[in-house]
Amino acid sequence: MPDGQVPKYRYPAGFPRSRLLFGLHRLNLDRQIFLAEGPMDAIWLQTAGLPGVALLGAFLSASQMKILSQNMLKEIVLCFDNDKAGQLATEMATRQLRQEGFWVYRVELPPKFKDIQEVPIEKVPQVAANRHLCTNGAGMLHPRYKRWLDKECAAGAGIWKLQ
Repeated sequence: MPDGQVPKYRYPAGFPRSRLLFGLHRLNLDRQIFLAEGPMDAIWLQTAGLPGVALLGAFLSASQMKILSQNMLKEIVLCFDNDKAGQLATEMATRQLRQEGFWVYRVELPPKFKDIQEVPIEKVPQVAANRHLCTNGAGMLHPRYKRWLDKECAAGAGIWKLQ
């Protein structure tokens, strides 16, 4: 940490952050989960009615990937902070999750908000609906292709749906 700054969260020595997904125990899991960085972000998502959990940091560990796989989740919505660390974490998590076969989406936070807990609670579902399918670690699906994919999904068995 730079001089004079304190970490946002402090965990006791030896706390197994990389082996947990904060808030997972409170959810009835379906196909989709919102992945955030901090516990307050996950609480804010859950308060807004969304299935949010926290990594307790910016980077997704192998143990956390295993937890996601074991819970039969298919769609992961990344809702990381609007800063350099959050952008890097999004790129890395996208690559990791796509390699494991997950459909990965990214929430586009309005530029004035650093993270999801700064969004007024009544606007969180609307902001969360503004998500994009990630095609690789750095980019999202172009809107032209998204429309095509939406049509294909609607014509199919309705197994999953872009929002």
